[in-house]
Amino acid sequence: MSGGPVVLVMLVVLGSVPWWWCAADRVRSVARGSGVVRGHDADAHAARRRPGRGSGWARWGPVGAPRGWALDVDPDPALLLDLVAAALAAGAPMPRALSTVADALPGRVGAPLRRAAGALALGSSWHAAWADAPPAARAVADALEPTAAAGASPVPLLRAAAAASRRRRRAAGRAAAGRLGVWLVLPLGLCFLPAFLLLGVVPVVLSIAGRVLG
Repeated sequence: MSGGPVVLVMLVVLGSVPWWWCAADRVRSVARGSGVVRGHDADAHAARRRPGRGSGWARWGPVGAPRGWALDVDPDPALLLDLVAAALAAGAPMPRALSTVADALPGRVGAPLRRAAGALALGSSWHAAWADAPPAARAVADALEPTAAAGASPVPLLRAAAAASRRRRRAAGRAAAGRLGVWLVLPLGLCFLPAFLLLGVVPVVLSIAGRVLG
């Protein structure tokens, strides 16, 4: 009988390991989905694909990198919006502003902007120039489309779109943090509830039953 509580404690500890393992996986997935560890994972992936580059170099590349250098990180829509707004505020026409931002972001990040700039310079329609654009470039296209049709100043719209994108990202981060708190508390409760029943309730019930039936 003296070894009974020890055995129960060992069973509770061993039984809680899968719950904590699942909780850790959920924490990583939620953090990755909210962008908390996305940059770190992308840096590690880029470092594996390009040996000899550190995390900072793997993410942005050295100054004067060749045009064929590939960037593995998806661009932030707010960043692209701010860059295009800065180029337009400096007085550059729209195709030139897009190509300037594309040259500053090599690889697959700047390629959609470069294609759109070339198409617009050749007289293509707005929708044809931005066909098959990724989400970040599509955000730029959506912000610029009213100005292309009405001739209004694009800079305020771009800055407003960048601010709205950051607000959505912060809201998504807060929602993910709230879900993360729930997923952290849930395995804790599932671990302590069986322990409370096995160590606090079951011995009392067995003791009372033994006295009554004995």
